[in-house]
Amino acid sequence: MNCLQFNSRSRLTFGLAALSAIAVTAVLSCSKKPTEPTFPITASAGAHGSISPSGTVSVRQGGNQTFTITPDSGYLVFDVNVDNTFVGPVSTYTFTNVTASHTIHAAFVQSVQPDRLSADNGLYYKGLMDSSTLLPQLVLRATDAWGNRFANRWIRLIKLAGSGVISADSLITDSEGAIRPTYTFSGQFGHAVLRAILPQTDTLDLYLRANTMLWGDSAQGEYIKFGDQFSFIKKFDGMPERIDVDPNAWLTYAVYENTRGVVAVLEDININSMADEWEPVVSVILTMIYPGRFRNGVGINSTIYTPGVNAGAVDSAFGLADTVYFDAVSPEAWAYVYRAEGITFFADQQTPRRVFEIHLFAPQITQPFARRFSTPTVESVQ
Repeated sequence: MNCLQFNSRSRLTFGLAALSAIAVTAVLSCSKKPTEPTFPITASAGAHGSISPSGTVSVRQGGNQTFTITPDSGYLVFDVNVDNTFVGPVSTYTFTNVTASHTIHAAFVQSVQPDRLSADNGLYYKGLMDSSTLLPQLVLRATDAWGNRFANRWIRLIKLAGSGVISADSLITDSEGAIRPTYTFSGQFGHAVLRAILPQTDTLDLYLRANTMLWGDSAQGEYIKFGDQFSFIKKFDGMPERIDVDPNAWLTYAVYENTRGVVAVLEDININSMADEWEPVVSVILTMIYPGRFRNGVGINSTIYTPGVNAGAVDSAFGLADTVYFDAVSPEAWAYVYRAEGITFFADQQTPRRVFEIHLFAPQITQPFARRFSTPTVESVQ
């Protein structure tokens, strides 16, 4: 059941005009500590491929669980066996309305096509909004199974996700078998997925992120977007400084506070008080050292409405907050909640007040995430 929980030290006073909070731990998207039974699903894969998640996964009664089957380069999915029944060479399989234990096993076979498409610098690339510069450089190459490079081969490029622009929809390889496309982040999204296609031979998906802040259903802070799995976050930001565990709700926190000024809030779907590789981001927190800005220029250190002072940059860009309340947790702060956008700004008590922490949450929820990260919960070392 979706819920909002606070720890035993929390005290909330709700009013039409204000919301007061002390040591608040609020949860965007969580599940109440379950009393209903769970059932195990055992997932395994043969050689030359993987299944995710793997091992034994606990699923709540009546819940759903999706598995992704991925062959290694040069291999194909041969067949997927579910509860001793073959379901074919599928790339995903979903158990729905789980009421019993299950098994799933994936087998793989070598592709008969010797030619392949590769990316010199991997599958993950970073950029900035309104820029076509990617780091590392995107270099795609056509080769055979033995590494011989093919000149004069056309490689197609299509956009599976994102609002930006690819430099070309098709490019021909040079004498080294390479093309060097670019992508400009523009529009409303700071993420993109590109698919490169070596016709009738091979495909390759590439994942791009801009370092930015975006609000709404596709909210993003730094390179981290709502719905990202923990394993995907690490492709861009590496291992976190630590993992914090919420003792009263099924949440964990991947902390990059000191190195990147960002914290990813993960839903603990596997209910084991650990950040599992496939668990999703449900909130993003930006802290003092994060330099990024929303497209309207608002970010850390922006001014915000202060009684007796003219409107600040935040209210000029977003209007007046839906809720303003005083948070007495040290250091004391004022919280400005914008529910339609899914943003809470925390500001100091100076004149004028300035933002020192920003929380991104799912828009229009009843009560947004309001715990400042300056008061972390119990720490777990993994």
